[in-house]
Amino acid sequence: MSGDELREQGIAAAKARNFDEARRLLTQAIQANPRDVQALLFLASVTDDKKARLLSLRRALEIEPDNTLALQAVRALGVDPAKLMATSSGDAPHPPAPPAPPADLPPATPTATGGIRKLGPKPTEAELDALFGDQPAATGGIKRLQPLADRPAPRPAEAAPPPAPPAINPNIPGVPVPDSAFVERAAADAEFLAQRLLQERPAAALSAQWAVKSRGRAGEADVWRLRAQIWGAIAGFVLTLAFIAVYILATNPDAQRIILGRRTIVPTRTPTNTPTFTPGFTPTPTATRDVTRLPTFTPSPTLPLTISPVGRPNVTPRPTQRYLPVPLDGGMPNAVSLLDRGLVDEALPTLDAERELVSRGNYSPNQYYFNAIALARVGKFDEAFNVLNEGEERLEADTTASDRPQFKALIDLGFAETELLRGLSRGGGGGANFEVARERAQAALDFDPRYAQGYLIIARSYLAQGLYQDALDTLEIPRTLTERIPEFALNTDIIMLRAEVYYERAKATGGGEAARGDYEAADYEAFYALYINPYERRAHELRMEIALALDKPGDAVLANNTYRLYFPDDPRALRLLGDARAAEGNPDLALGSYAAALDADLRDDGAPGIESADILAERATLYLEQGESASALEDLNTALSIVPERLDLQALRMEAAFAAGDYITALADADALKGSGAAPDSVFYLMEARALVAGTVVSDEEARKTALSDASQALQRVAESSLTRDQRLAYGEVRTRVLLERGFPADAVAAATQALAEFDSPEIRLLRAQGWEAQGSLDNARTDYQRVLDRMQDIDENLALYARAGLERVSISSTATATAVTATAIVERTLTREAQRTATQEAREAATADAIATREAREEATANANATQTADAPTPTITRTPTITRTPTITRTPTITRTPTPES
Repeated sequence: MSGDELREQGIAAAKARNFDEARRLLTQAIQANPRDVQALLFLASVTDDKKARLLSLRRALEIEPDNTLALQAVRALGVDPAKLMATSSGDAPHPPAPPAPPADLPPATPTATGGIRKLGPKPTEAELDALFGDQPAATGGIKRLQPLADRPAPRPAEAAPPPAPPAINPNIPGVPVPDSAFVERAAADAEFLAQRLLQERPAAALSAQWAVKSRGRAGEADVWRLRAQIWGAIAGFVLTLAFIAVYILATNPDAQRIILGRRTIVPTRTPTNTPTFTPGFTPTPTATRDVTRLPTFTPSPTLPLTISPVGRPNVTPRPTQRYLPVPLDGGMPNAVSLLDRGLVDEALPTLDAERELVSRGNYSPNQYYFNAIALARVGKFDEAFNVLNEGEERLEADTTASDRPQFKALIDLGFAETELLRGLSRGGGGGANFEVARERAQAALDFDPRYAQGYLIIARSYLAQGLYQDALDTLEIPRTLTERIPEFALNTDIIMLRAEVYYERAKATGGGEAARGDYEAADYEAFYALYINPYERRAHELRMEIALALDKPGDAVLANNTYRLYFPDDPRALRLLGDARAAEGNPDLALGSYAAALDADLRDDGAPGIESADILAERATLYLEQGESASALEDLNTALSIVPERLDLQALRMEAAFAAGDYITALADADALKGSGAAPDSVFYLMEARALVAGTVVSDEEARKTALSDASQALQRVAESSLTRDQRLAYGEVRTRVLLERGFPADAVAAATQALAEFDSPEIRLLRAQGWEAQGSLDNARTDYQRVLDRMQDIDENLALYARAGLERVSISSTATATAVTATAIVERTLTREAQRTATQEAREAATADAIATREAREEATANANATQTADAPTPTITRTPTITRTPTITRTPTITRTPTPES
């Protein structure tokens, strides 16, 4: 390729801003034609180095001194062109040329200023002497070095001329490099000179003196910078660890106890001796009662009545909840622990055995108290009172005067709690039991206000009667005694009962700011209880219930997360999570939580646990809301197989069975639940009527009539005021249907109108339209049918079909009625004319008869007069009054009655 072509390609690459390619092409163009001024100018324009630009521009000016572009470019670089040309010595170097095989380098002549001496062939001895001079004197005399054995002796003759170094081509780019043979010869000569120098000069004379530098050494700054970075990273890591350790130590009481060996101010959960309130420690209680001070007997420490969850050794145990005059002994601690966990059936045998043991030996009130409480919790109130009576009777004979008051106080608490449980079991009829419970509890508190059970019993009795403020006032008393009785501040039973009272009062209020305030107060009390003991299960559940009551399902989910933090994989916690998810509007997540709860509640043998019944009930409720009534019925059947005594589950199954079309099960459950108290009996009579009506739709006529009659009797026993809103809607529908099918359309219309005043139900409106139609009120029927059709044609096809069919019947009936009215009018007009003609003819005949009778009367009168005159005989009197009464009555009223069968 010619130089011009290379130059044009280079210019094109420069214009395309491909500078590397442009420099390569322009360099090749200059090598092809060293006097190409245009290529030199373009090479200067694409070169980044200023010196390289000046060299290219100077070369161009040497070729064309008057080149305008070159002069302008030099001036643009801030250099005077005259000075640039003046400072140039010799010819400017040619641009680098492609490498070529090197030739022998010419011999270099050393200059006066020194420089690099080119190595030639092996130097002679004379040259070495001239180079190094005389040898230094030695202490042992002058000693000349022997020549090397493996090298020939130097030639005494004149040294041969060294070989010429390889020629250097100035057009080859890069640094000139000699050939490999020359380099090998130079290395051999250098080795020879070094060996000779070592032999002739002592090692001390050849030792190098190095300059010692303490700073500013080469690369020292980079090393110090690297070291600073490493030390900074180490310091940052250490400071981070120190900050984390300080934070953990400041916020974790366990870490403080382990590392610092100190206890924090967190309330202790271990049983402690209750302090006395007399100076000093009195080991034996006195029988003298001081009304101005607390009793002086020394109570024994009580054991915690609840245990930590199994498998969690770091669980904080609950504080002591019961104050007992004597400690638990024998098998009582385990039995009381089972009792507090709700395992009454397992605790009863041990409690019975302990009571039998003390009944034949030394007296102890604990056995009587706990045995009675266990019996009362399983509903054996008579047996519980017998146990307490036995314990109270033994007080006088088997206890000392000093022990009797404190033992009597615990027996009173047993009576009070048993009366409370009996009153709660009787519902609204337990008022008398509550009064007795309060009296007994107050008697125990009068002796010793440290019995927290007394305040709890009184407050629970008020709560059961709906006396919320009285309950709160009762629970305020322990709070005022916290300075004298500090354990009241940590009693979670008192705190949680206060939360329950606020919660129940908020529910009773119904809504508004007052209810919201009570909900917030209840939530705070539950939070405080969890602060004292995060394993208070009821506190977690109450906070969730409050969040759901305030319509904050998200807060309920967060509260459940905290709940499951302390009770992981707990079936009850997972069930409540499902409730929160359902309230949140996430049915899929709710069903997943219920499934996880069922899996967590499985026992080791694979059988469902006791919590499974509630879990299945909650899932069945969700299924009913989703319209999956068959799945709901299946879950409720399983739940009742676990706990068949649960009447609330049976009532829920009744609703699910009716929704699923299992009317036999629904009717059986309704009959079984009457009088059970699971719900008002009106609910079950209503369900009976609904099941009878819905279950005999396809039955024969006689069975249908019997079912309607039974349903009507059941509806007569329903008190509408005891029904919920949805139940009142169902009541209005079934009542209207029964009346309509039994042939009372007017009553059916009235019942439907009454129901529609409260509910805008298309089903009831359709039934009222059928009642209007049965009565012949076609305009009202048409209006109701049309309203049902307009509303339900895009929602419920069945109702829309019935409404459309009703409209067609009403249209046909309207046409038939109009035709019948026209025919009746024509018949009536015809009959009227015929009656008028008949009446005229009869009137004429009557008038003729009257005329004839009058004439005959006159003739007879004349004859009588003549006879009188003749024979002087008395005049006879003849009275004839012909009466003609003919009133033709024509009554023809065509009646067309069409009673369509109501659609079920």
